[in-house]
Amino acid sequence: MAELAKRSDWRNTPLPVEHRHLSVDLAPFTAEEFARLTNGHVPQGADDDWFMFWEAPWFYIHRSANGFCIFQVRVEPDGEQYRVFETLVNRNPLQHAEESDDRDAILASVLLANQALRDTNRMWERYVAPRREPELAVGPGAAAFAKGGCGCLAGFVAIGLLVVLIGGNMHIDLGGAICLFIGGGILGLIVLTIYNKGRRDSGER
Repeated sequence: MAELAKRSDWRNTPLPVEHRHLSVDLAPFTAEEFARLTNGHVPQGADDDWFMFWEAPWFYIHRSANGFCIFQVRVEPDGEQYRVFETLVNRNPLQHAEESDDRDAILASVLLANQALRDTNRMWERYVAPRREPELAVGPGAAAFAKGGCGCLAGFVAIGLLVVLIGGNMHIDLGGAICLFIGGGILGLIVLTIYNKGRRDSGER
């Protein structure tokens, strides 16, 4: 039988006052899985990132490199099984850089399930999936303004290239480029207004 991991087996610091609750949704552990959980884990090498140990009713998860407590999970009996009733996460930015509760909930679930020898492939896929940056909502007016401005600038550049090719020269300063962009943007808005009016008129017929 494996020796149980103890707090004294690895350097560790307690969960800081800057912490918050997480919502971790895991299926209850069987008695066998719970026994694996309470065995804990002592790092076995430099690439072993976690130190974990059990002190009823809490399961402590620490970074092995610095000993910081990242998660503290309360697991208690629920009938013949064992359920996660509470999960705390480190929110000290000097100890744990992650700010997303959703990602931390997945990571905590992965570590617990892995310790219980459950399959964690789908959880890991969710965790390592690229984060999508929030998309800016751009209305049709803003889009038309931008397209008109960029179109005018592109047209000016094209004409400038032709002039240079036939031996002339052409110059525009920043102020002129801005004015050209704004003028093109206004033209784009006018075109959009005419287009929308035409659609409304055709719809009324």
